[in-house]
Amino acid sequence: MEGTLMLSTGTRGRYALQVDGEEYGDLSSGQGVAIKCGNQWIIGCIEYDHDEIYTLLGPQTLEEVAKLRNAPRAIGGYYVAVDGGGIMGLCAGMTVRLL
Repeated sequence: MEGTLMLSTGTRGRYALQVDGEEYGDLSSGQGVAIKCGNQWIIGCIEYDHDEIYTLLGPQTLEEVAKLRNAPRAIGGYYVAVDGGGIMGLCAGMTVRLL
């Protein structure tokens, strides 16, 4: 199934897939996806990271920023763990295929 990534209307802070104008449902950790990036499809799976030093506004102090410097990973939300290594952030409007 292919659609457009959107913010979920049912669960705050979650993403859902929109197909033909209809919300398909929330994406969850472990869900296999392919994300279109330019002319390529990036394959991976949805993951979630909860980090207590991250808030809606991001790191608030220099000490918190310093802690993030040594954490090369997504912080505080949903992202894609890319097959073969790496991470990719999620953004409403991305073209997504469920695998």
